[in-house]
Amino acid sequence: AVEPPCAALAAATASSEAKQQLADLGRRAHELDLGDDTAYRAMSHEFHGAVASMSGNRILELLAHALMEIFDGHVARATRDIDTRAAAPDEHDAVIAAILAGDVATAESEMRAHMEHYAEVFGHALPDVLDDTVRWE
Repeated sequence: AVEPPCAALAAATASSEAKQQLADLGRRAHELDLGDDTAYRAMSHEFHGAVASMSGNRILELLAHALMEIFDGHVARATRDIDTRAAAPDEHDAVIAAILAGDVATAESEMRAHMEHYAEVFGHALPDVLDDTVRWE
């Protein structure tokens, strides 16, 4: 609900400089050691944070960052599978290409597909966690 609109807004409004930084991030993701949990999670945060920031919508950006914090605390362990991780750079590339092209509809649909893929991964790996109430402490 949050990240697809961020990607659409990024495609519509991002500066050339922001788009270049996103393209550079996409290239670096393909050089990542997928076995390095810290590096993988940092790359994922950087990508999703950059797209949220590029949206130009501060509320969506704040929501995206809050959701990343929840993700890290509750479901990040479901992404330790190398095959799951290997899909991320290519899925990110599809979002990046649409944003760079200014293709609002494709940016939104590619981000939605990426998020749905990971929701499916989490659902299979951690079925009980997805039903848990998140408690802010």
